Amino acid sequence: MKVLVIDDEAALADSISCFLQLKGHDVTVFRDGEEVLAHLTERDHENRYDAMLIDIFMPGLEGVELIQMIRRALVFTKIIVMSGQAERNGSQLADLVEEYDVSAVVKKPFKASELLQYLEA
Repeated sequence: MKVLVIDDEAALADSISCFLQLKGHDVTVFRDGEEVLAHLTERDHENRYDAMLIDIFMPGLEGVELIQMIRRALVFTKIIVMSGQAERNGSQLADLVEEYDVSAVVKKPFKASELLQYLEA
């Protein structure tokens, strides 16, 4: 599976990437949403992903805005949201799941096996 990981926490993003690669996935990591948008539009036919793991709260372009933009172009890509503030922003995240067809919201910190389960579902 071709997976895009977007998280401004470098250590977490790198850990997720290493784990998923060990499980046989092709992983690309970005630290912010603006870089992702540029990447997705520069060579649209080569930059398709089966799934995206997106941190919801990042500096600059936040995950909610990024998901809105991605959904306009990539309707069928599986999106999993990661958040360290899932409880505090529960209603906002629930709306996001409903409106933008987000597959799951994973609360940080999480177990790698939990993330893999959502990804491969």
